[in-house]
Amino acid sequence: ILVPLDFSESSLNALETAIAIAKQHNATITLLNVVDPSFMFGFKGVYYISEKTIDSIIDVSERMLNPIMQKLNEEHGLCSTMEVKVGLVPQCIARAASKNDVDLIIMGTHGTSGVRKYFLGSIAQNVIKISSCPVLTIPSNQKWLNFNKILFPIRPIRGAIEKYDFLQKLIAQTSASIDILILASTFDEKEKELLKGLVKKLKTKVARD
Repeated sequence: ILVPLDFSESSLNALETAIAIAKQHNATITLLNVVDPSFMFGFKGVYYISEKTIDSIIDVSERMLNPIMQKLNEEHGLCSTMEVKVGLVPQCIARAASKNDVDLIIMGTHGTSGVRKYFLGSIAQNVIKISSCPVLTIPSNQKWLNFNKILFPIRPIRGAIEKYDFLQKLIAQTSASIDILILASTFDEKEKELLKGLVKKLKTKVARD
């Protein structure tokens, strides 16, 4: 599990969710902090930032990540590592996930306060778009330690229920229930038949599990 941290409440709540899931599945956690120079002064533009400045920020990030990693190892009994990368946040997150063969990214939807917060909603969206693995986003001011009720939307498209196999692994150790939400644009006879077939397949899988 990869957990991008900017040390905001939202990202730390995402970490709490990651801890709960990691314990259920005996997973390892990689903590990632991204130093993005374009956000340092609250605006984007062409300007010079010295390597010394970047190095000092990386050093601060590492010193902030260390106690969090130690807590995961010592208090929660989880195997964890940490990384600090420099670059654009979504791309660094996606590359780290690919490099570390990550099964799941868990991240907050909002981050640190100030001007930067206006950019962070798009960061989560961009990670979802470019990531090669599933991304679980956690709304700010909330944390999920258990999954009790799951909403599973189905559209009349090929592969609409493929994501259930991942969902099943995620909730295998829980007693969660699943509500199926059927979505259609026209709901003509062709769509009806396709959706009926998809729901039948999904119900078979759910009954099996």
